[in-house]
Amino acid sequence: MFRFLHTADLHLKSGDEENYSFGVFQEILDLGKRHECHAILFCGDTFDQAQEISNFLDRFEGALRDFPIPIYLLHGNHELLRKTPAMQDPLSPINSCYKADNGIAKHLTLTSPDGEKVLLSLFPFVPTIPEEYYKSIPSDEFDFRIAMAHGTEKRMVSYTGPSQEEENSLVSAQLVANLGYNYLALGHIHARRTEEFGSLIAHYPGSPRVVSAGEIGTRNATLVTLSIGEKIQIQDLPIQSSGEFREIQIVVLPSNFQPIAESILQSIHPNDYVRLYGIGIFPASQGEEEAKNFYQSLLNCRKFEFKNKGIFDYNTLRSNALVQEFFDKVSHRRNQNLDPNINWDMVVQVGLQSLTGANL
Repeated sequence: MFRFLHTADLHLKSGDEENYSFGVFQEILDLGKRHECHAILFCGDTFDQAQEISNFLDRFEGALRDFPIPIYLLHGNHELLRKTPAMQDPLSPINSCYKADNGIAKHLTLTSPDGEKVLLSLFPFVPTIPEEYYKSIPSDEFDFRIAMAHGTEKRMVSYTGPSQEEENSLVSAQLVANLGYNYLALGHIHARRTEEFGSLIAHYPGSPRVVSAGEIGTRNATLVTLSIGEKIQIQDLPIQSSGEFREIQIVVLPSNFQPIAESILQSIHPNDYVRLYGIGIFPASQGEEEAKNFYQSLLNCRKFEFKNKGIFDYNTLRSNALVQEFFDKVSHRRNQNLDPNINWDMVVQVGLQSLTGANL
């Protein structure tokens, strides 16, 4: 039996995200130890750009010093991003991991604790994958064959995420399957995807942290177990320190800024990325900046954005008698809790849309 942890697209990034992103990296290492993995595979974009490798080098190497599990590190497109001419191979300063040279496939023979022979092939990111990548594969007999690649398998994805990148480094899972591999460990797509190609399982674990807005849902690493004569086992392991991307909609009334429901506040994790959408009318003499500061003070989260989805200026609308009458009645009924089952946020949204013709 051979058990390993598969992750990709960590995007270690300095500045405001340094401790957050590195904390996720440390949790991935802890998961590997907790589940007694025989290897941890980082399938590209471990670093957000080439310069981040030197920015994180001491912390990265320090965390892996005397680490008991072998780490296998793959070049992604972001390791090559903003690479200077002096950086022939941006990953070359890292000595704590097994890795291939930039643009050159590498094949390693591993042995499981039970004596099984494992082929691990590293296919670093290149804009166009050359045929030579697949011609140097050892012809020896192996109990398990695992391939690491960073790129797009078009039959598994049609959209690469909120920040869509150019379609390069196209990976053919079917070709990898034809070469006798059991598992294709992929990186590049920030959403989880799994598909079978004959006896091959191709898998994107998704990014283990929230890298960009729109990456909704729990962030995971993937625990993979290979056993002779048995189906490959895949298990998602949630990354607790990653937080989530959350979208919340609130109504701004002219009387005051409405508080956020306690149930929502309690559900926010300190590492969440929260985007708050506001609709309604700004109170007199207050605007978007005041609204942003007010709601940010309520939320204990890593990153906060306030988006004006349709908030009108009170002074602009005060001459509109119908709008003023509508808000007076809504505020009265809402404050007296006369209709506890009514969604007042929806009432305000529909009412404003009807009265002003705005597309909220």
